[in-house]
Amino acid sequence: MEQEQQQRRDKNKPERNITVASMELNYSEALVRRFSLESLPTILHVKDGEFRQLPVSYKVKEIKDVILSDCWMKTKTLPFWKHPNGWFIHALILYIKLIDEVYESQYLSIEYDQAAWLVRICLMLIATMQQKQKQQQQQQEQRRRHRQRQ
Repeated sequence: MEQEQQQRRDKNKPERNITVASMELNYSEALVRRFSLESLPTILHVKDGEFRQLPVSYKVKEIKDVILSDCWMKTKTLPFWKHPNGWFIHALILYIKLIDEVYESQYLSIEYDQAAWLVRICLMLIATMQQKQKQQQQQQEQRRRHRQRQ
């Protein structure tokens, strides 16, 4: 009798598609940064593009129960600057990949810290040049408007 009641309850519950994945990080800085991993292991709950970091103290059965009971909704979503698909993380990943490219270059034989500084300096120069170009464009536009008024 009790088994039949449990079966009826299970039939009335909507079926949930749950996928559990794990990954070997091999201490890839890009992956660690992309998912904002501050400690290992880390459990991330992902649904509809929203990421939530669940407490690691859960056991596998507890995680399943938390997900099925919707308790995960009480956990705050990751802020925009930690979101794996956010613009900030994408920029950070590109920065790290650029450092890796410079470091692994055949033409330069430099240490990783030196590669990081070289990339930082180049990015600052690019930003400075863009700012200077923007200022020049604004000055030209002001001169053009001044001529039109005369």
